[in-house]
Amino acid sequence: MDSREDAVVSVVHHPAGINAGCARCRTIISSGTFAIGVQVGNHNYLVGHNPPKQCCGEEKKVPLLYDDEVLAAFGAQGIMDTLGRDGSTTNLRLYEVAQFISTAAH
Repeated sequence: MDSREDAVVSVVHHPAGINAGCARCRTIISSGTFAIGVQVGNHNYLVGHNPPKQCCGEEKKVPLLYDDEVLAAFGAQGIMDTLGRDGSTTNLRLYEVAQFISTAAH
């Protein structure tokens, strides 16, 4: 369990946009330019939908994505409240940033 003191919540902006979808049917489930990030130690995550989104009869890894920075900040505050209440990241769906955002130089 990661303590709330170790977790840093922030709004992540990716101007190129982030799309999350179903590999099987190619449906875009969520898209946006803002997400909620959680840094725990040296690991960076995006917060996902809880309960998870479903498509083609399976749970999909879909981060919370926003087109509006204010809404993303409101969502980030909710995540901070959850961390304050629970004292750990256990009840959050966290996905590695690299699954959705390429960090490679173009």
